[in-house]
Amino acid sequence: MNTVFYKTLEKVLLDNHPDGAVMPMIIPNYNDCGKFRSKGINSYASNLFEIERKIMHTIHNTNERLPVKALNEGAQIYFDFINEIQTFEQGEEL
Repeated sequence: MNTVFYKTLEKVLLDNHPDGAVMPMIIPNYNDCGKFRSKGINSYASNLFEIERKIMHTIHNTNERLPVKALNEGAQIYFDFINEIQTFEQGEEL
């Protein structure tokens, strides 16, 4: 978690949610991160939006859904992240 990618993601999240916290989280779903990590490639899965616990329980489950407000918020955070990550110095490990 000491990479430019992670630090930038953390910065953007805290810029958008100053009272928030960035932390590891286990969620019961599958993603490709394990396959990339097994090859030595840094990989992160993320939820870049704030949702209620009852909505989080629908992720990859029956009646999966995401409120439009959370979708828009997540899109803005990704946009901010992309703009911010462009400033990293060549040679730094993402």
